[in-house]
Amino acid sequence: VYQIMVRVREFLEQSKIFVPDKVDVEISHHYGIDNFYDVGAVIINCINRQYCKKIIVLLPGQSHPGHFHKQKEETFHILAGKMQVNLDGRQKEGGVGDLILVERGVKHNFKTEVGAIFEEVSTTHYKDDSFYDDEKIASNPDRKTKLTYWLNL
Repeated sequence: VYQIMVRVREFLEQSKIFVPDKVDVEISHHYGIDNFYDVGAVIINCINRQYCKKIIVLLPGQSHPGHFHKQKEETFHILAGKMQVNLDGRQKEGGVGDLILVERGVKHNFKTEVGAIFEEVSTTHYKDDSFYDDEKIASNPDRKTKLTYWLNL
């Protein structure tokens, strides 16, 4: 966990993206922490009110599995790197500055070869509003490692 956070922090610093000092962080490792560098992401939860802001970090070579939300609508604003987003079977390439809208109910997944950092601006995030294509993910209670005050490593 420590090494993951060191790599994420280095990537953020290299990209000149600054994060508030006291935020909640989730290391998503859908198929176990040992597979994090293949399938996973680090989600930095900045705000969750009637609106939500997260910063999501994908390290080079990572992907995030297919899912959809019934309540939440998202817009991804790419801050660093490049990524591919699949929206209901339509592939979109995105780079720095691009906005990608993910409407409610649209199945989506994303991946990157070079690494990507993007802002997710959305309606309120609800804990049980991610419905994964692979049912094994939803039944895995240990698919996230949660941290706080992570800048004080």
